[in-house]
Amino acid sequence: MNSKSHQPPQPWQNPRVIILLVLSVASGCGTAVEGPTRVTANGLVTFDGQPLENGTIRFIPSGATKGPKVSVAIDNGFFQFPEDVGPVAGHHRVEIEAPEAGELALDDEEAVERLRQQGRKPKIEVLRIPLIYNTNSRLTVNLTEAGPNDLTFELLSKSDKKNKR
Repeated sequence: MNSKSHQPPQPWQNPRVIILLVLSVASGCGTAVEGPTRVTANGLVTFDGQPLENGTIRFIPSGATKGPKVSVAIDNGFFQFPEDVGPVAGHHRVEIEAPEAGELALDDEEAVERLRQQGRKPKIEVLRIPLIYNTNSRLTVNLTEAGPNDLTFELLSKSDKKNKR
């Protein structure tokens, strides 16, 4: 009798098992989980008839639209979301913020930290844009995959008039 006992082959030693594993892995390699469709969006923001010098515009999915909220800087009235980081297609609530000159946006954590490291106290943001355009925004848009998603927001400092899109 042989001193070595006979052991059954392990599953990974069976050529059929190896082929099945390779095929199952290969068939799943090209399949990525599809997320919501992002779109480009761009436009103009005016404040009392003048291009908004600087600020932030934020698109927040609402209703049946699901996806991340996105924001981008407004520079001399213009904003642009490229497709790869743009909002998802669908309905959004829009918030627009603009701090007074020399102030910091509350979400500019890097600027706040730099000031603290310099021993300076960050100024509190004073929004010149009425709350109906940011915290209590009534602005909405419906973005489409077909586009174009060219938008215009006409903000007023003293009036509650609806914006034009």
